Amino acid sequence: MKLSISILIASVILLSSANGSEKTNSSKPIGANEHQSGAQYVQAAADTAPTNAEPFETKLLETVRAMADQQKAANEQNNASNKSWDSPSMLVQIGLFVVGAGNTIFAALQWSAIKRQAAITEAGIEVARVAANAAEESAKAVDAQLHVNRPFLVVIRSEVEA
Repeated sequence: MKLSISILIASVILLSSANGSEKTNSSKPIGANEHQSGAQYVQAAADTAPTNAEPFETKLLETVRAMADQQKAANEQNNASNKSWDSPSMLVQIGLFVVGAGNTIFAALQWSAIKRQAAITEAGIEVARVAANAAEESAKAVDAQLHVNRPFLVVIRSEVEA
């Protein structure tokens, strides 16, 4: 891919110089800065292109620009996936993860506390039920005790015949 871009760039430069275009003194020769990307080479070649370019040269320049843009996009995509752990966006994401994990642990602890409280409440309800049954039995026993030694009179209806 890099070789084909280099060949296209060289073709553009040769075609540009073949038409009699001259470089200005303000522009740097291509390759002077070794750290330039392919898109910058294409931009430098496009800056030196003649104003009366032929359709072939125009199409070639457009093709070279498109290929350079694709390569630049691919490089940016690779650089995006190779971000380090200490970049600000990663630190924010790590912080959010830690906060979310802390909230999850806290919620789990609350849930277990609620379960314990429910179990204690159920045990208390059972104790209260047993106490209520005992009180009811005790009330029945007291009522029975009150009526044990009490004399009573049974009245029977009878008719006297005369």
